[in-house]
Amino acid sequence: MEKVSFTVNKDKCRLHKKLKEIRVAIISGDKKLPRLFIELKAEQERFEKTYL
Repeated sequence: MEKVSFTVNKDKCRLHKKLKEIRVAIISGDKKLPRLFIELKAEQERFEKTYL
């Protein structure tokens, strides 16, 4: 049970980090923003497939 909880938290942290990266890109007007959204979508789908 503890291992599963750690893995979920690690994956949530990865998603949160990607969201922070996107926020910074939006504020700074970074040109790699479309790629970041694609990466976020892939991470979200992987999370949903694994945990939902």
